[in-house]
Amino acid sequence: MALESIERMKKLLLIVLVIGYFENCYCQITTTKPVNEPEDSVQDVYDSTYNFPGERINLIVGQKLYLNGIRERLRQFEYKGFRKEISHYKGEDSRENTYKPSGNRTSDYEYLFGRYFNVLEVIRHPKGINPTSSTDKLLYADNYYLRLKEVESGDEIIYQYSSRFENSWNFIIVGFFEKRKDELKGQKFVFHDEFIESDLDLTRGSKIEPITGETWTVTDYMINEEDFKLSIVFSSTEASFLQDEWMFYNNLWVRDRIHSPSKVQALISKYGEEKVQIALKGSVKLGWNKELCSMAWGQPKEINEIINASGKSEQWVYKENYLYFDNDVLTTIQ
Repeated sequence: MALESIERMKKLLLIVLVIGYFENCYCQITTTKPVNEPEDSVQDVYDSTYNFPGERINLIVGQKLYLNGIRERLRQFEYKGFRKEISHYKGEDSRENTYKPSGNRTSDYEYLFGRYFNVLEVIRHPKGINPTSSTDKLLYADNYYLRLKEVESGDEIIYQYSSRFENSWNFIIVGFFEKRKDELKGQKFVFHDEFIESDLDLTRGSKIEPITGETWTVTDYMINEEDFKLSIVFSSTEASFLQDEWMFYNNLWVRDRIHSPSKVQALISKYGEEKVQIALKGSVKLGWNKELCSMAWGQPKEINEIINASGKSEQWVYKENYLYFDNDVLTTIQ
C-alpha cells in the first residue's frame, strides 16, 4: 500500500510539473497591438514631366503658364475659354463675360499671345462633381475652372478647362519647358540618313545632305514659330534642323531611326563599320542577323514564327515589305 501511494504521488507530481511547464510557456506568449503606418504626409506634386495636366490639373496650382500661339490658318478662331468670372448658368459664355473679347465669344489673339499667367486655384465644375444625369456627366465630368493671374496686368481671370481634350490646351507650363530643355541640351544622337535628308538646314534654308554616321547634338529646345509646336534643335558641325518633340518621343518610325553614339560604336565593334553604315542608310543584306536588320528597318509591325525540325523560321512584317529569317539569318527579302 505504501509503495502504491508513493507511485501515485510520483504520477501526481509529474502531472503538476507538466501543467506548470506549459502554463509557464503560455504566459511567455505576448501580444501587441498592430502599429498603423503613418499616413503619407507628402502630397502629390507637379513634377514638371508633362505639359498637358489631364485629370492631374489640381497639381499645377502655383505654376506659371505661357500662352502659346496658334498656327496662322487657325488663328481666325482666336482663343476660347477665357472668362471674366465664373457663372454656371446663363451668360457664362457671353461676349460680356469674355476676357478681352474680339469675336463673339473669343478673346483677342494679338493681346493674349505670349502672355504669362500664374495658376491661383483650380475649381471643379459643380455639375461634374456629382452629376445627376448622364447628360451632366458627359458635359461636365471633365470640366474645370482655372483662376489665373495675368503677370503683366495683374488681371485675375477664369479659364475654362477640359481634362479630356489636349488639343485645346494652348498653354506651356514653364516648369515643364525648363526641365525638358535642361534634360535635352547636350544630348548626342546618330540618325538614319532618311530621317534627316528631307529636313531644311536652319542656317542655309536648303535641304541637308546627310553624312552617314554623323553625330548630332541637341543645341536648343524651343517653340517652332511656324506651327507653334515644341521642337528640338539638332546641330552638327555643318548644319542644324528642327524636330517636332512629340514625334521624337512618340513616333515609332522616328524612334527606330535614332541611336545613341555608344550603341552605334558597339555595333561597329561587333559587325564592322561597313555593315553599320549600310544599316544607317536604311538597307539590309542577305545573311545579316536580326539585330542588324532591326537597326536598318526598325521593329516590324508583326512577327510570324514557325518552328520545325530544321529550327525556327520567322517572317517580319513591315508596311510594304517582308523579311524572312532561318535560325536568326536573313534568307529572303520580299
